This record gives sequence, C-alpha cells and structure tokens, in this order.
Amino acid sequence: MIEFSRLSGRLKKRKVRAGQDAGLRSRRRTFRRFALAWLVGGLLVLVGLAGCERNRPGPGVLAIVDGEKIDEDAFERSILLMPRYDVRRKGIPAIRQHLRSLIENKLLSEYAEELGLDQDPRIQKRKAWIRDNAMVEQLYREIVQKRVKVTDAELRQAFVKFNTKIHARHIFAKTENEAQEIYEALKNGADWDSLAAHVFGDSVLAANGGDLGWFTFGEMDPDFEAACYALPVGEISKPVRTRFGWHIIKVENKKVNPILTEADFARNYKKLERIVRSRKENAVANAYVKDLMTPLRVTLKGRAFAFLVKRAQDVFGKPNQRRHFPKPVFKDEQVVGFAESLKPYRNEVLVEYRGGQWTIGDFLDRLEAMPPAERPRLNSPGSLRRGIKNMIRDAFLAKEARKRGLQNHPYVRSEVALWYEDTMAQLVRKQIADTIRVTEEEIQRAFKANPRKYGEPEKVKIREILVADSSLAADLLRRAKAGEDFARLAKKYSLRKWAAKRGGEFRYFARGSYGKLGKLAFEHKVGDWVGPVKVNGGYSIFQVTGHKDAYLPPMTDELHERVERDVKAQKFKRAYMDLIRRLRSKSTIVVADSTFRRVAEEIGGDQFEFMLVRKIKE
Repeated sequence: MIEFSRLSGRLKKRKVRAGQDAGLRSRRRTFRRFALAWLVGGLLVLVGLAGCERNRPGPGVLAIVDGEKIDEDAFERSILLMPRYDVRRKGIPAIRQHLRSLIENKLLSEYAEELGLDQDPRIQKRKAWIRDNAMVEQLYREIVQKRVKVTDAELRQAFVKFNTKIHARHIFAKTENEAQEIYEALKNGADWDSLAAHVFGDSVLAANGGDLGWFTFGEMDPDFEAACYALPVGEISKPVRTRFGWHIIKVENKKVNPILTEADFARNYKKLERIVRSRKENAVANAYVKDLMTPLRVTLKGRAFAFLVKRAQDVFGKPNQRRHFPKPVFKDEQVVGFAESLKPYRNEVLVEYRGGQWTIGDFLDRLEAMPPAERPRLNSPGSLRRGIKNMIRDAFLAKEARKRGLQNHPYVRSEVALWYEDTMAQLVRKQIADTIRVTEEEIQRAFKANPRKYGEPEKVKIREILVADSSLAADLLRRAKAGEDFARLAKKYSLRKWAAKRGGEFRYFARGSYGKLGKLAFEHKVGDWVGPVKVNGGYSIFQVTGHKDAYLPPMTDELHERVERDVKAQKFKRAYMDLIRRLRSKSTIVVADSTFRRVAEEIGGDQFEFMLVRKIKE
C-alpha cells in the first residue's frame, strides 16, 4: 500500500526578492515541489478612450483589453511566478514590459480563437489539468495557510539557532534495520570513513566521509537539523529518520555567535518567519493529506507497474544514473507515441484504492494532460512510482477542492485565464514561425552584410596621446612628427593611463569603438597623423598604425545553419510585430497609468529585478 504520510513533492516554497526589502513577496504554489518555469515578457502603454463602462478601469485594474481586465492581483502573481520580461531589464522598464506581454497575450488569445486554435482536444485536457492544479493551490490556502500562526517566541527560538553554525557528517541508510547495523558497527569501533565509502553511491560523499560542510537553521530537513542542534560536538547520533530515509550523524564542530541584537533579529525577521511558517504549514499539510489518503488504501499493482517501466525503458532507454544530470522532459509527441504503443494494454489495472481503480489507460490520459515539466521520468522506477503516487494524491485533492466549489474561486479562474492566454499566444507564435521561409539568397546576403557577427570586421590600430590642453597637444604632435620617441611622450603626458603604459598603443578595434576618435581613425590611412582633436577627456593626437580588411570565413554547414536561424528570427520578429500592430489597431486598450505606477512601486519600483527562487529545505 502506498504511504501518504508526507506531502512529499507537492509543497512549493518561493523566496522572492525585488530590490532590497521593497516588493518582497513569498508565494506558495501548494502541494507541489519547486517551480521551474520562468518565461520572458514585457509593457505597452497605450492610448485608448474608454467609450463605455466595460472599458473603464475600476479600482485595482491596471489595464483593459476589449473589456477583459488585467487586475492587480493577477498582475502581481504573474510577475512573481511567471515573469514575462527580459531578465536583463530592471526597474520600471521590466515591469512595463511584463504588462505589455500580458496585453499582447490577450490580443493573441482572441486571434487564436478566431483561427480555431482553441478547439484542439489537447488544449482542453491541459486546461482541465491547470484548473485542477489551481483548485488544489486554493485548497492549500484555505486548509493550511489560514490555520498557521507564527509567534514571536517561535521566531526568537529560531533566531538563536540561526546564529549557530554546524559542521556535520552523515551516513545514509534506506531502512531502520540498515541504519541500526551501521550505528552498532560504529559503536564497536568501525571506521567512519570506510563505512561512508561503502554506503554512499554518490562519489563525492563517499570520498569525503559524508561531509555536509557548514549549515545553519533552515538549510536542512527539520528532523535532521533538530538532531544536529541537540548533538554534542564529536558524538554520533542514534539513527535519525527524515523524509529521505535514515541517517547516522556526527557533529564535527559548532560556531555560536555570542552576541545577539534586536537589530540583527529585525534584519532577519522575514527570512526566519518564512522558514518557521514553511515548516508549520508543511506539518499541517502532511497531516491533512495523510487523513485524506490513508483510508483509501491506495495500492500500486506490481506486475502492471513493472511492465510500464520496462516498456518505457524500451522506448526511451534506461535513465542516466549520474546524480546531477538534467532531468529529461518528455514532450507531448513522445508521450502520445508512448501511449499509442500501449493501446492493447490500456485496460490493465495499475492502481487500486477503496472504491475504485486506475488502469494504465487512466494513467496515460492524465500523463498527456500534464505540462511536460511536471511529468515524472517514465523510464525511472523511483521517479515513476513517486509520479503515480503524486498524481493520485492530486486527483483526490482536486476532488476535495471541487466539493468546496473552488473551481469558481476568482484565483482559480484567474490562473486558468493566464495559462490559457499564454498557451494561445504560444500557438499563434508557432503558427507564424511555421510560415517563415528563408531563401539561399537571403542567407548569403545576411552573411556578407555581417562580417562582425560571422567573421572578422574591418579593424584599425592607432597610437595616441591624450592631454587636457590643446596647445600642449599641438606641441606634442609637432615633436612626434619630428621623430621624437612617441612611446616616451605618451608615458609622460597621456591622460589615458592604460594606453600610456603601452606607449600610447591601442589594440586593433572595429567601427563603432572609441566614439569620435574611432570614427576619425577609419577615415585616415596607415601612417597619417591626426589632431589635435577635441574628445571626451581632453585633446587627442594620434597616428594610424595598422589596418585589417574585413574577413569572412568559408561558409560551413554549421555557419550556414546559424545564419539561417538568424534570418528566420529577424523575419519572425517583423511578422509578429506586424500582427500585433494590426490587432492593436482593431482593439480597445486602456491602461490605468496611476494604478500601474502604484503597483510598480509596491513590487520594487526602480529597484525591481529578476525574481530569485530559492529552495528552503524541509
């Protein structure tokens, strides 16, 4: 029978920072493990007259697109959890770009419906999955977040631990019996490093004796961490159980900060509150899931499961055993093909629970509905087992949410709408991309026009002296032309220190470098003297000392593909922007600039930057 005593991988914790303390947000995306999905987006400040009530922004509304609102809550949630702006941008420009992207998605969504792209059955299946997921998230808020309170006393206890750093080792065991055997062996004099080398499959931990280095409060599993804080330096713990298995722990050292101040407590207050709240919420959530799932007596059928794993390994190969190898993502077409190969076995029972069952077909239908990043590794027995367990749990959590009517909750409707618009926009972009054709003539023309990108551009080299006074510059030019040692003059007089150290010599540079100085260098021949010229920082005299013609390498297959991709990208961008302009011209778009400015300031304003997501280990 499958055990559901822990929430396992369903709880998401996000630590979000925008600027310093301004705009600091924490979002929990419920009964799921950490987010991975970060996209790029942007803003459109547009002019539109609200000719009717339907297009007049009310309180908390940032923009209206043909009567469809982008409200404050949806905007903040999307920019924190699904950012659609260039991550290189910061501050207000990044926030404006995100709003522009949301507006464009609404325009593209309407256009996609006109084309009938929303009729694809896969879209409807995925939409149902997104709705169920959002319902579970809202259920989490209602049964967990509202019940949990964090007291000042709890935070102060956490603050004391936070100021204690621990250096520890551990030896891991999957079962209690195995852990007890390791503990007894250590008590009877067995060598720690030898046991660690024998037990660990991870080569790093095997080599360093299970050394975890230094850590502090909030960085380890709570049960593991509690044992470390209670254990005196140098002693070995009895077997400690965590959600990962069993551990024998040895504390090597502790460093305690003896001076604790109210200022330090205030500075770390929000971080401590997030950690303590996370752990209390996890406990409540785990208890809720256990109470819900235990009576169902869910059982995974061994033969059907083994068959499923074998078929997946036949199709996708055996999983890579390297620990840090990127998790493979099974794309829609791969899953559809896999499901098709299992058509004769769809009625085989895979899971049984009190009052019902899942067949292999039921599992495959749910697998197809999931976004690719959420799917388990089908060819890994451990990952697939956990994936099936989580899918069953999520299905029953969604059923509980539906009993509460949460499918109609504003948060759920907003999440579904955001996903739907984003998906429709992606389909339109794909359709545009599929129509782009590039000729050989366009590839060759782009190749020859961009030597700086695909080869070596034309370059020149100079030697220069920069001084503050034009009279001195003229005198130095006269002396240089008369044959005086230019390098010695540059080292003595030039204000451009990095060049002075080189005797005034510049390295070869391309057009567009060094402003007016560089422009003049390309207008003269090798050997020409130029100056005095007024430039930033003073007056310059220089001589052109070298010239290299532009160079294009032979067109290899790899280079040909690169140029073709670049031309396609340029043509796609033009086609996409043309479509956006057409759609915008036919739409009524109103942006509430005052609301936008207020919301932008609340999430960081000029200090806003790409959101950081950090796992808080449970």
